[in-house]
Amino acid sequence: MEPITIRKQIEIAAPPIQVWRYVGTAAGLCQWWGVEVIMEEQTGGHFEERGEHEGRPYRQRGEVITYDPPRQLVIRLHEAADRRWPFYAEISISLTGNESVTIVEVEHQAMTETVAVAQQTVSDNPSGPVMALPGYAGAVSVQSGPMSTQPHSHPSLTLQTLYSWRHWQEQIWQQRFGLLSDVVVSMQSDSMQPEAVS
Repeated sequence: MEPITIRKQIEIAAPPIQVWRYVGTAAGLCQWWGVEVIMEEQTGGHFEERGEHEGRPYRQRGEVITYDPPRQLVIRLHEAADRRWPFYAEISISLTGNESVTIVEVEHQAMTETVAVAQQTVSDNPSGPVMALPGYAGAVSVQSGPMSTQPHSHPSLTLQTLYSWRHWQEQIWQQRFGLLSDVVVSMQSDSMQPEAVS
């Protein structure tokens, strides 16, 4: 299995310590990740995503590989709790900057078998319902069908498969980064407002 890697970055007009509040805490991640996040805020801690897919709840488990405030969070996700399909992904979020700006960089790696299985669900049922990421207004969506129940029968990868998966994930990260920037800037604006005098 070879990893497929997506790299994205965004510049946010706030210092890293303020951005970290939304990257290094479960409550902060929930505001822009698109699903509920449970995270033990330490290296080796538990990480979990909870959401809904096609009207059914799902749970994706993993662990915190690196927890280095306010510089880096690395998480590894494994297959869904119901083991409907194999999954392995590692997501690294790094912050660099100064007192006025933070560069947020993400590196998202997924194993090629994960991509193949995800794409197979589309080709098995091309007229299936649209899957939208929960929590996103006007979310990016893809066609999806029933998930494979045979985790070891993977289709061979094609350039079209890889392009489709990469394009979808890049759109997800663009959405997430837009939400992260909005949340941080909004919080910063609120803290700069003068208090009303009574």
